[in-house]
Amino acid sequence: KVENIENRIGNLESKVDELIEFKDEANKKLDYLVDSISILEIKEKENEVNINKLKNHLKAVE
Repeated sequence: KVENIENRIGNLESKVDELIEFKDEANKKLDYLVDSISILEIKEKENEVNINKLKNHLKAVE
């Protein structure tokens, strides 16, 4: 009976380790997504600036 309990504890510890690894991997992916969104927001702003420059250039050409 003690051996059975020890086995179950070992299995639970193994599952806890798996969950911790899963959580760490999920956090890395989340960090990557947050960084990617930040980069996209910066590029969006740059595009807006470039569009305004083009509009101003077109107005000047007219």
